[in-house]
Amino acid sequence: MTESFSRLMVDSGVSFITVSLPATTAESYKQICPKSPIEDFEKVKRNTKSLIIYKNKVNSNVRVNITHVIHNLNCYDLFKFMDLDIELGVDTVLFKIILLDDENYYLRLTDDQINFLKANLPEVIARLRAKGINTDELSSTYLDFYEDRQGLRTKDFFAERGCLTGWSFCDIQLDREVLFCCGNKMVDSLQKYSFDEIWFSGEYNFYRIAAKHMKDNKHVEFVRGEKLLDNSCNSCENVNQHLDILKTIRRYSLEDFL
Repeated sequence: MTESFSRLMVDSGVSFITVSLPATTAESYKQICPKSPIEDFEKVKRNTKSLIIYKNKVNSNVRVNITHVIHNLNCYDLFKFMDLDIELGVDTVLFKIILLDDENYYLRLTDDQINFLKANLPEVIARLRAKGINTDELSSTYLDFYEDRQGLRTKDFFAERGCLTGWSFCDIQLDREVLFCCGNKMVDSLQKYSFDEIWFSGEYNFYRIAAKHMKDNKHVEFVRGEKLLDNSCNSCENVNQHLDILKTIRRYSLEDFL
């Protein structure tokens, strides 16, 4: 993120830029990212600050978000993250509970750590918002539905509520597969149809409506056989899109149309 590249992104008219920073000091950064040089921590801070200074200088509408992926090596640094975010002057802070796999399972949060986060996150969010920094509902959702033994972040969240992600999000792969979500559920391919044809197709709407009524459609299959509700839904990467749609629905009092 050199200064020239930062200016190029701001001047291009993008809506937002998201920076991921998992630590609050160079020492903890090296512990969490052992393959990265320790000086990268200060480099990320310096370049993020430079980006924000420039976008403020030119009065750009681009929003700078910062994501902190939380696990057992940094969960007690919650207030330090807050101080860092205020120092940098970011627009939005996103706390994400780590997505676990076989390689990083050792980073799983314990019950005590989850309780610490539940007890202190509301104060951190309130203090960030008092400084004009936005947050989202994602972290609270992860904590409320966290299953500690396996480290699942959204266990049983969608089974009863349904999923609205398909109305505003898709994932397009380099091989041109169009996926319903980050759960690798393929709807169709851009090798056969245009994006418009796929996005507005009856097949896509079928999946959207089935997901909205997840309780009755758990076993609906996508074109390669992936289930609508599967293990990826227990640690969903797209729950923020679902929550954003719900927030918009509430803002315009459209709940009756769900």
